[in-house]
Amino acid sequence: GDIRAINPYLDKEGHLDMVFRLVRISMLRSNRIGQANRCIGLALQLLNLVDNAVSITTNIPEKRGDAHTTIKAKIAQASSSLASGLLQKRHFMKNICSDEEGEVAISVSNTNIDFAGCISYDPRFLLFEFIWNIVLRKKQVEIVNDFRYNLMQGRSKIKQMIMGAGKTTVVAPLLALMLADGKSLVLSLVPKALLEMNRTLMRETFATIITKRIHTLHFDRSGSVTKSIVDTIENARKRRGVIVATPTTLKSFQLVYIETLQRIEETSRCGELSLSKELTLQAKGMAKILKIFQDGVVLLDEVDMVLHPLKSELNFPIGEKYSLDGADQGQRWSLVIHLIDAIFFVGTGRINSFGQSGASLAILKKLSIAFKKGFKERQLQQLPHVTLLNPDFYHKEMKPVLAEWCFLWLQQQHLHGIEKNEVISYILDGAVARSDLAMKLRMIRTSLSRVKDSISLESSEQLVEGDQELLPPDQLCETQASAELLNLKMEELRAAFDAVEEEERLMSDIFCSEETLETHLRSVAEQSMKIGQDILSLQKEIEFYSNPRDISQDNDTVLWIAPEAFNSPSLDDTEDIDFEDDEDKEENNNNKSVGSNSVEEVITNIEQAGLICKRCVDPSKAIGYARSLLKSKRLRCVLLGGGEGNKELSTHVMDYFSQLHNGVESFPDREIIPVERTCLYGGNAIIPEEMRMELWNAQTLICENSTSALSWVSSIPAWEDDENEGNVDDEEKDDVKSLRPLKTFNREKSFGSNRLDECHFKLEESLAKKKSLDSLSEIEKQNLRNKTVNIYHNLVKFILSRIEIVKEYINKIKAIEHESLGTSFDISQCDTGAESGRDAAHAIAYIKWYESHDEISRKGFKNRPNHEYYIRAHSRGLFAEKESLHQVLLAAKIMTFVNSPTHKKIINLTHDWLRTFLPHCLSKVNRVSFGLLTSGECLTALKEDPLCPRSRLSLAVPFMGKDVPSKSAEFAHPDITIGLTVMAYRYSGLRDGDFSDMIDSISSDFAHEIGPARERPSSLMYESWVHAAGGTVRGVTPQKTIENSKIIMNTDDEVVQLKFLQQT
Repeated sequence: GDIRAINPYLDKEGHLDMVFRLVRISMLRSNRIGQANRCIGLALQLLNLVDNAVSITTNIPEKRGDAHTTIKAKIAQASSSLASGLLQKRHFMKNICSDEEGEVAISVSNTNIDFAGCISYDPRFLLFEFIWNIVLRKKQVEIVNDFRYNLMQGRSKIKQMIMGAGKTTVVAPLLALMLADGKSLVLSLVPKALLEMNRTLMRETFATIITKRIHTLHFDRSGSVTKSIVDTIENARKRRGVIVATPTTLKSFQLVYIETLQRIEETSRCGELSLSKELTLQAKGMAKILKIFQDGVVLLDEVDMVLHPLKSELNFPIGEKYSLDGADQGQRWSLVIHLIDAIFFVGTGRINSFGQSGASLAILKKLSIAFKKGFKERQLQQLPHVTLLNPDFYHKEMKPVLAEWCFLWLQQQHLHGIEKNEVISYILDGAVARSDLAMKLRMIRTSLSRVKDSISLESSEQLVEGDQELLPPDQLCETQASAELLNLKMEELRAAFDAVEEEERLMSDIFCSEETLETHLRSVAEQSMKIGQDILSLQKEIEFYSNPRDISQDNDTVLWIAPEAFNSPSLDDTEDIDFEDDEDKEENNNNKSVGSNSVEEVITNIEQAGLICKRCVDPSKAIGYARSLLKSKRLRCVLLGGGEGNKELSTHVMDYFSQLHNGVESFPDREIIPVERTCLYGGNAIIPEEMRMELWNAQTLICENSTSALSWVSSIPAWEDDENEGNVDDEEKDDVKSLRPLKTFNREKSFGSNRLDECHFKLEESLAKKKSLDSLSEIEKQNLRNKTVNIYHNLVKFILSRIEIVKEYINKIKAIEHESLGTSFDISQCDTGAESGRDAAHAIAYIKWYESHDEISRKGFKNRPNHEYYIRAHSRGLFAEKESLHQVLLAAKIMTFVNSPTHKKIINLTHDWLRTFLPHCLSKVNRVSFGLLTSGECLTALKEDPLCPRSRLSLAVPFMGKDVPSKSAEFAHPDITIGLTVMAYRYSGLRDGDFSDMIDSISSDFAHEIGPARERPSSLMYESWVHAAGGTVRGVTPQKTIENSKIIMNTDDEVVQLKFLQQT
C-alpha cells in the first residue's frame, strides 16, 4: 500500500510483484554472500592456527606440551565456530505445510493451490538480517515470536537472556519494527544509563532502508504538558515511530496527572475558576497521553533494574506538609536519642542525653549485663557494631531494662498522674483499646451461638460469615459434650457477654468524656486566641496614639550596595577608612572609578539633596538592613552596582534582586522590597544582554549614568500613610482649620484622643471577657474531669469484682491440676487478647461442671483424650482474662488521670518504640542496609538530578549492599527514618558539610542572643559539645567532669571560645 501510494503505475502488468520478488532474491543472495564471507574468515583463522601448531619448535618438553594444549583448545573452538557457520540455518523460514506451522496450514487448506515444498517466512526478519548483515539465531527468533504471540493474547511477558545474546541490539529493534503498526505506540523504556546507547542503536537500525522517527521523551515534576508534547506522541503513534524514555518520565506523567486532578479539586473548591480551567486543559492532555501509553506496547530493557523498588523509585510527595506530633518540643526524636544513647553506652561507657549518676547508672549497668549475655549466647552481634540477631532475646532480656530507662525520659517530660510500675507496665505490654473490647464481644457472641446450636436451641443471632475461625479448639473438636456442660457454658458466656458489654459501655463513657473535654478546651483556646489577638491589636493601637511615630525621617535613606566600589563592610559612610599604604589607597580609588559617573560622585549629589546614603559591601547583610529600613518606612530605594571598572557584571546580581523582591520564606507577603524602589547602576560596568532581558522581565530599572540615577532617586514618592495615620492627620488638620476665637473656651478632644479613650475602654472589656472565659472554662473543665473520675471509679468497682471471680477460679483450676495431674503449670506469663473473655467463660463452666461430679467420676476424667491439654487451655484462659482486666483498668486510669494529650501521645510513642521500632532498627547494619550519603555521593546525586529531595542528603536512606545507597528510595515510616538517621550519625559521624552547617547555625544563634558571652545558651551548648568530645575551651575550666568516663580531657585538643570562632 505504501509503494502504491508513491507510484501507482507499478501495480500494472504485475510490475509490483516482480519488484518484490527481485528485492527478496537480492536480500537472500546478499545475506548468503555475507554468511559465506564470515565462514571464509573463520576458515582462514583455523588454517592460521594449524600452521602455528605445526611450527612449534621448542626443545623443552614441558613448554612444548603446554603450547600444544593451548593451541589444541584454540583449534577446537575455531573448528566448532566454522562448523556452526557452515550449518547455519534461517530459523524464521518454515515449511508451509509442516506441523510446526499449524496456523499457516489451516489458512491455506481451503485453496486449490499446491503448496507442497513451499517455504513460509516473515519478510521483516529477512530485512533485518539484510540491514545488519547477520543471521538471526534460533533463540532470538523464538523470543520475538513468543513476545508477539503473548501480545496477541493480551499478556505481558518477561524473557531472560545472557549478556551478548542480542536483547538490546537485535530483539528490541525487531519488536519495534513489528509492533509499530500505526495503531499502537511503541515505547522503549530503559534505565537512564542506557538511554543514549539504546537511542543510538534504534536510530542506526531505522535510519536507512527502514526509516522510523526515534523520539526521546523527557518529563519531570517541574514540567507541564503542552500541545507540542501531545502532538509529538500522537504523530509517533500514527507514523510508526518509536519513543525512547526512562522510567522516571513515565512515572512522572502518571503522578503529575494525579497531582493535577487534586489541584483542580482544590482550586474549584477555593473559587479560582481561571486556574481550574487551565489545569483542566493540562489534565485532558495528560489523559490523552496516558491513554496512548495504555493502548501501546512498552519494551522494558533491564527489567530487573527498571522494576526494582530501590533502584528505580520515584519519590513524588504531594499535598501540604504537616509537622509530626511531638515535633514542636522535640519529643519525637529526643526519645530516640535517649534510647540509642543507652545502646551506645555499652561500647563507649558514657551517655550524652541524661545524667550519668544514681538510678540511670544502675539501669545502664543492668543493660550492659544483658548485652554481655547476648554477645556470649550469640543473640547479639558485636561487629561491625551492635546488631540484634534474635528478637526474642530483645523482648525477654533487653526490653524490660529499656522500659526503666524510658521512664527516666518520661519523668523529664513531667509525666504525672500514674505510678512508675503502671507506666512501665503500659509501655511494655500496652493496654486494652475500645476496638479490643468490641472484638471480645463478637467472639463471645459467636461462641454463644455455637453452644445454642449444639443444644438444639433456636439461635437468637446468626453467625457472622468468617466467625467460625474465632471458635476455640475445644469447641471445634467437641462433638459429644454433655447437656449439663453445654448449659453451664451458655450461662457463663451470657454472664461474660454482659460483663464485657458493661466494660465497653463504661470505657466508651470515659473516652467520650475525654473527647468532650478536648473539644471544650479546643473551643476555649480558639476563643481565647481570638480575644488575645483583639487585645494585641488594641494595645498596638493604644501605643500608636499614645506615642505617635516620628515621620520626619520617612523615605530619607538610600541604600547603595557596591562591593567593588566600597572597601568597608560597614553600613555607614566609608570616609574614615585608613589605608595601610598608598598602594591600597590607589587600588581603592581604581575600584571606585572616577568621573561624573563614579559612585562617590553620585552619592555626594544625593547627600547634597538632603538624603542619607548608606554604603555596603556585603549584599547579604545589606538585604537584611534594607528590610529593617523598610519596616520603619525610612527606606527610599536600593541601588546595586558601581565601581566595576568597565568589567562585566557578575551573574550573582540577579540572585540579589531575587532576594530583595521575594521576601523571607516564613512570611512571603512581608519584608518585600518593591520592584519600583530597586535599581541597577551600570555607570561603571558592562551589562550583558541576557541580564538586561532578565531585569526587563522583572521590571527592574537600569540607570546607565549619574544623571539618570539622580533623576530616579529624586522621583521616588513618599510611602503611603496607613489608614489610621491618615485618619489622625486628617482629623487633626480639620481640628486646626476649625479653630475659631470663641467667647467661652470649651475643651474639645481630637479624633486621636477620642480613639485612645475608646481603645482603653475596649481593652478593659476584652481583658474582662478573657478573664471570665478562663474562669468559666476552668469550672467546666473541672466538672468534666469529675464526671470522668466518677465513671472511672464505677469501672474500677465493676472490674475488681470481676477480677475476684477470676482469681477464685484460678485457685480452683490449680487445685484441679494438682488433683488430676499431680502438678500445676507456671503460666503467669501469657499473651492477652480478645479471646480471653470467651476462654475464661469456658474455663469457669468446665470448673463448675467438674466440681458437680463425685470423686469416682473425676478419676475417670483423667483417662479422657486431651484432658491435660484442656486443663492447660483453661488455665491460660483464666490468667489471660485477669491480665486483660488489669489492662482495661490501666487504660482507663491513663485516660482519666493523665490530663495532657501530649503525655498520652508520648506514652504510646514510647510503647511503639520499645515493641516495634527499636528492635527493627537494631537489626540493621550501617552502610549495608541503611546509612548516610557521603559528601561525594551527595554531590553526585545533585549532579545527576538537581531536583533530588534534600531529605535524602541529610537523612538515612536504604542501601542495596555494602556502600551502595539506593538511587532514589527513602524510608516511608517517619519514626524508622528518625531512628536510623540517629544511628547513622552515631556510627558514621558528622560530615564536613554537617559540621559547617552546625557551627554556622550556633554562631547565628549566638549573635542574636543577649547577655554576657559565656552565659548565652549557644555558648554553653558549644562548651558542652567540646567537653563531651574530650576537648577543652581556651580560658574556660569545665564546671564538672563526667564520672566513670572513658574520655580523658586532653589539653592539646583546645579550641577557642564561640565568640572568637571564625571560619578559615
